[in-house]
Amino acid sequence: MEAYGYYFNKLPKIAQLKTLQLLEKEAVVSFNLDRTVAELAAQWKLTLGKVLKGGTASLIIEATRENGQEAVLKIALPGSNIWTEALVLRVAKGNGYVNLYEVDFSKEAILLERLGTPLSGTSKTIDEHIVTICKVLTKAWVRPNIMVPLPTAAQKALEMKEIVKQKWSTLHKPFSEQTLQLAIEYAQARMEAYDPENCVLAHGDAHGFNLMETENDTYKLIDPDGIYADKAYDLICIMRDWSDGLLRGNTLELLLARCHWVHELTGVDKTSIWQWGFLGRLMIGITLLELGNTHEGKQTLEVADRISHYRLFRET
Repeated sequence: MEAYGYYFNKLPKIAQLKTLQLLEKEAVVSFNLDRTVAELAAQWKLTLGKVLKGGTASLIIEATRENGQEAVLKIALPGSNIWTEALVLRVAKGNGYVNLYEVDFSKEAILLERLGTPLSGTSKTIDEHIVTICKVLTKAWVRPNIMVPLPTAAQKALEMKEIVKQKWSTLHKPFSEQTLQLAIEYAQARMEAYDPENCVLAHGDAHGFNLMETENDTYKLIDPDGIYADKAYDLICIMRDWSDGLLRGNTLELLLARCHWVHELTGVDKTSIWQWGFLGRLMIGITLLELGNTHEGKQTLEVADRISHYRLFRET
């Protein structure tokens, strides 16, 4: 590990392991994070601070620009890139999103506005989470002047359908056959409903850890996946999360009430919210099981099984 330098050793262990595995697999001979950091610091005239806790795909460092402005330096690790994130942030121009200051595609690096605590790191209630996420999204949804080269909602619906079908077998039927069939129906419905004229530049993963506090006590989105989709796609996280409370009462009524409330907050079509939310619930439930988070994964899928058992949702 020491051979890869100071900044490599500051990465989370899982990020180190993934990077080493990729370097070995791809036979990469030139990898030096310390050199890249130093070059970027000189190029953008940065004073560097501490390494921030991040995910498994990038190195994130506090930085101060020459004019005293606080920023964050983000460098993608091997196997990842910053192209999509930079594209989305350039189009968004700070509307609901973190500001993009600089980008260097050759070094897979971007310089971003420094924000504060993530929404999910606060003591805000679930209802406050939902209101905040909806408020930020309604500001962030924009229609680019040209078709942005990003995945579409139709492609995502097809991908979800195929993954759900595959995982139902390979994970030994972690949810009911009724749930599987309903997911296939909903995925088909979302594919058929796809209309570029009704699409916006969607974040794609709008949960509480991807909303960061600003100096004005508002929030901005970070880490966009970047999807060209109808607005309901961005409401998946609201509909799929917080399953434990849904299981303590009439699950269908509670989730329907959430769906109607989100519609009132955003003006987005209820059927679209419901269908995307159901598909997103299966996707995250499968992911949780595969990551070993069995309890939360089973809770997430149990909600889906209860919903598919009733199959009573109608647009009202």
